[in-house]
Amino acid sequence: MITLGVILGLKKGNIDCPRKILALVLGIEIIGVALSISVILRGSQKIAALERPDPGRRREEQEVELQVEQGEWKKTRIEVSPRKPTGEEAEAALDLAETEIRKEYLGKNSSADRVYRRLELKNVYQKVVKAGWSFSPSGLVDETGNIRQEAIRDPVNVKIRGLLRCGDHDREIRLNITIVPLPFSASDALEFYLTQGLKEADREGETDQQMALPESVAGKVLHYRRERKNDGPTVCLMGLGALLLTVFMEHRRKKQEHNRFQASLNQDYPMVLSQLGLFVGAGFSVPAAFAEVGRMYTARLGRGHPKGEGYEAVLTLSRKLKDGCSEQEGYLWLGEKLGNRNFRKLSLLLLANMKKGDSELRRQLEQEENAAFDERKIRARVAGEEASTKLLLPMMGLLGVVLLVLLVPAVNQLGI
Repeated sequence: MITLGVILGLKKGNIDCPRKILALVLGIEIIGVALSISVILRGSQKIAALERPDPGRRREEQEVELQVEQGEWKKTRIEVSPRKPTGEEAEAALDLAETEIRKEYLGKNSSADRVYRRLELKNVYQKVVKAGWSFSPSGLVDETGNIRQEAIRDPVNVKIRGLLRCGDHDREIRLNITIVPLPFSASDALEFYLTQGLKEADREGETDQQMALPESVAGKVLHYRRERKNDGPTVCLMGLGALLLTVFMEHRRKKQEHNRFQASLNQDYPMVLSQLGLFVGAGFSVPAAFAEVGRMYTARLGRGHPKGEGYEAVLTLSRKLKDGCSEQEGYLWLGEKLGNRNFRKLSLLLLANMKKGDSELRRQLEQEENAAFDERKIRARVAGEEASTKLLLPMMGLLGVVLLVLLVPAVNQLGI
């Protein structure tokens, strides 16, 4: 019914589907329905035995329905062990196991007369044949075929006895091999012999301050050396790091000096404008006003006042004008040399004044002075906020100290 519904939905949705596929699907559905009806009509199949797994397989759990007399049917699981092989099957399995052993027991060894690698000896063959192994002389090979090379000094003939069992049938297999010392040409020989030589050297000189290294192993002369530590690249990297750090610190120092220089210019700018406006309003020419501002600044320096970069620029300009520099060149120097936005505005204002005359200069200086003082207030407010932010970390540290001072005595009194 679901399949029919899907087919009808495909047709309503105008989704094309090959008719052969539809016919195949409907045929499969019809067969499934027929099987279901057949099982329902025939009912459950009564059984009296369960099929055992083939020899060599694991025990299986099979599900059946169980009824006690006329009670209800209940599902239960029964564990069935695998079937034991018959005599013919056991002999055939033993033959296959013996063939496999004689073909593979040497493992990666090329000949039974020259064995030094692990033997391929297993405990189970053909899934149903169990094997047990013994060696004469003992102690040279373990049951899994690993060879104790440290016990081999000369070639040794070893007899291998294997007991194979399949069901109730047993078979004995005998093998002969010659175990030889590990040849130095083997891939792991150097590591093996060096390990043995180092162990022996360590054991012989346990009371010495130094451990003597073996001069030879397996007839091969050994030489040792210790690689000298090359500090050259490290020194070069340190020099490069020092150079980069020096460049960075110099750049940072120049940037800090530039910022301090610009900050000093911005701080002096409003007062310079105020004094210039005062002298210009009193009838002084602009060069004379600069000279008076410079003279007042020099007098303040003599009384111990701090240096100001803005006043230093005014003092330099007044000296240039006194030495014969034209006003235009002096005002251009003031705007370009200092690289300050405020003094560049003053330079443009003075250059424009040279063309228009001094009638508007006093008013323009007052306007610029008011704007400069407003900007100075804004910078002072921002600097105060930054300072308060920087004080947060020390305040947090002080808070931690206060908490420790309060909590430690309380914890001591509680005896925690």
